[in-house]
Amino acid sequence: MLVVIARLAARHPWLIVLLFVLLTAASAVYGAGIQRELASTGLEDPTGEAIATRNALMEQLGVAEPSFMVVLGDGETSLDGRLDEVLTPMIDAVRADPTTSRVTSPMDAGQESLLSADKTRALVLIELRGDDKEQQAAFDRIEPLLRGASVPALVGGPLPAQRVAQELAVADLQRAELVALPIVAVLLLLFFRGPAAASLPLVIGVFCIPASFAALRFLTHFTEVSVFALNVGSFIGLGLAIDYALVLVQRFRDELAQGRSPEQAVERTLATSGRAIFVSGVTVAGSMLALLVFPLGILRTIAMAGSLVVAAAMLAALVLLPALLVLLAPRIANSAPLPDASAWHRIAVTVMKRPLPIMIGVLFVLAGLASPMLRIHTIMPDARTFPQGTDVRAVDELLDDPKAFGGADATPILALVQTEGSIITPESAAAVTLWAKAAAELEGVGSVDSPFATGPLTDPTIARTLLRTPALMPGPLRGALQATSKGNATVIRLTATAPWRSQQAADVVERLRALDTPGTTVLIGGPTAVVSDSRIAMAKDMPLAVAIVLAVNLLVLFVAFGSVVVPIKAVLMNIASIGASFGALVWVFQDGHLSGIIGFEPPGGVDLTVPVIMFAVVFGLSMDYEVFLLSRIREEFDRTGDNAHSVALGLERTGSIISRAAALLIVVVAGFATGRFLFVQELGVGMVVAIALDATLVRALLVPSSMALLGGANWWAPAPLRALWKRLGLELRED
Repeated sequence: MLVVIARLAARHPWLIVLLFVLLTAASAVYGAGIQRELASTGLEDPTGEAIATRNALMEQLGVAEPSFMVVLGDGETSLDGRLDEVLTPMIDAVRADPTTSRVTSPMDAGQESLLSADKTRALVLIELRGDDKEQQAAFDRIEPLLRGASVPALVGGPLPAQRVAQELAVADLQRAELVALPIVAVLLLLFFRGPAAASLPLVIGVFCIPASFAALRFLTHFTEVSVFALNVGSFIGLGLAIDYALVLVQRFRDELAQGRSPEQAVERTLATSGRAIFVSGVTVAGSMLALLVFPLGILRTIAMAGSLVVAAAMLAALVLLPALLVLLAPRIANSAPLPDASAWHRIAVTVMKRPLPIMIGVLFVLAGLASPMLRIHTIMPDARTFPQGTDVRAVDELLDDPKAFGGADATPILALVQTEGSIITPESAAAVTLWAKAAAELEGVGSVDSPFATGPLTDPTIARTLLRTPALMPGPLRGALQATSKGNATVIRLTATAPWRSQQAADVVERLRALDTPGTTVLIGGPTAVVSDSRIAMAKDMPLAVAIVLAVNLLVLFVAFGSVVVPIKAVLMNIASIGASFGALVWVFQDGHLSGIIGFEPPGGVDLTVPVIMFAVVFGLSMDYEVFLLSRIREEFDRTGDNAHSVALGLERTGSIISRAAALLIVVVAGFATGRFLFVQELGVGMVVAIALDATLVRALLVPSSMALLGGANWWAPAPLRALWKRLGLELRED
């Protein structure tokens, strides 16, 4: 197949270039405005009890979590006695919008916790009807009304967070491109010492930017796409495209230098290095697709987006680049060669003379770098995800501030309690009261807010009288029942004594779910339950994801090289380098080192999703260099049968390329890591460390030392597997 592509490129290069120009233009048009289609959500487990509770509360009781919220007040001037004056005009204007479902404020009965402890700020919760696009349009109409209040206003919550995340993601992407691409261009000129050869990786990389936008836009037609997929997909696609182009351009120059015609050189280039790139791309995409086993939207969309942009990078490298190589062959042939690679040959020979001590030494260094991983603490993203000065962050911090809204009071645990019959019968009321009493006695529960938890309904005799004779029921109690109960269901709001994102609060959720009282069926939801469900889902699906990544890499490497030893060895080495990058994550972000240099506020842990994404992405990228190196080694081994010679020659021929490709990929990833999202910073730093270690310690020292120790056993496979491999025509042949 690759040979066919090479021949088409040689015969119709201008046609292929024209097709890609049109494809790039179409992708740019189709992908324009993608940021408005992306969501900042995706950390929820849609299969968890918390989401089921949210849906049931809306369907049965019309109770929804706020779409957004506004904090009114300056934190200094008291609002005591002025709430009606300050809040009523704004609330009336918001309620006039047809999408407004409910507005809750400190003026409502039982909502005193929405007034800050010092009475200088008021929190107003606003619920909207409709899907995400309808709510976004409504927010555009309503936000100016909030800003027009008579006191300072801060607007936060899900909808504003999504808007800010969209804007930051695009701004970070643009800044990363402005930072990374000029540096990449300079490095390419230094590497190739000729504008023609140096421009080709950039051309391929630039194609991948609109292609990644178009891929994300395509996904939005089928699923909600996380805004973080924009950044992650872009730097993976751009980095790989430049990597792949660098490898192919250098191999093409080598083939021209051996006297081959441009047509022969491009055919030989795709048959060898092109095959390695195809194997690499399949490995990276396959590793990323392992993230699909998780129910969290952010992981699923990064998996799909990442796989699509890897496919785009492969398409450009294996179809567009060969056409450009043929067209620019004279200029590429006349450019200066890379510096003498004999140093890499000497490194390989030196390592293979003392393979065991060198391998032990490298593993000792990697183990030391990985040691901080043993105390890793994962956390869910909080207000520090957003830069200081944004309203979204300010509101989130006020919700966690005990001097403001106390965190738990503004983000309650929601219990949907269902009974066998109508909720306003004495028997049902007694069952609900029993559950509420048991919940209040649990460790970590701060308060229980429900007509069945406090007041006359908690007395069985009084409750029986009031429920059988509703006319005797006090007006406030009747209003509270109407607001919280309908049919056979009621909602009970509880608070935890610990911050709502903490593990202690999550433990309260699990204790509430374990309660079993006669006559009731209970679902537990709310923000704390959402966080808890996400953690549980991640822990449950992690073994399967890891198994898929390992299986994909083992299978692809066996298909590529016909060996079972090389894949197992490669996987073990990748685990060592990934462990070291995890250790770096803990040291930098959990411990807070380098926060002033990188520019982040230490969150006290590592984002829950980052290690999972890194494992999949870095495993694939590490195999990228492994495949390039092993392809050259295997090519020479098949020709000579000399293990030591083939390892030395393979490192000599690929060492410069791998080190330069790694440098370019580090520049691209580091450019994205300069963004303002802590999530992207963590992912960027972890990947930079992993790539640097992989291109130096692992490829230059660990691979040759291990291959020297194993000798001819490197390429061993059981006879039946070996026969199958050859029968399928997977063996690399000179023709």
